[in-house]
Amino acid sequence: MKKKLVIISAIAAVILFSGTVIFYSSPALVVKLTALSARLSAGLSRHEIKAGKQRWVYLDGGKGETILFLHGYGLGKDLWGTLLKEFSGSYRIIAPDLPGFGESPGSLSSDYGVPSQSARLHE
Repeated sequence: MKKKLVIISAIAAVILFSGTVIFYSSPALVVKLTALSARLSAGLSRHEIKAGKQRWVYLDGGKGETILFLHGYGLGKDLWGTLLKEFSGSYRIIAPDLPGFGESPGSLSSDYGVPSQSARLHE
């Protein structure tokens, strides 16, 4: 019994140490894996579309009436995390990265103010 406890403790220590090393050596990987986990648990998939002159990256999934999740400035579609899972069972979810944020590219010469983003979204 004591030998099993030592083995289990050693395995737990290795897992904890490995997780700590990954977290501190590659935090971007942890963020990406967390976002991917939230997408998959909500049943969403990543898509791309070109609207006007912009390439949009967005999440889509679920069934029912559509809810459009829009992020704020400096954020992205993955901001919503596990909240999307709460809605995807009853609604279709669309969560885009607005141009210039997240995975949707922007350009230095473009305007990213609210009126310009609204016009792009309307397109």
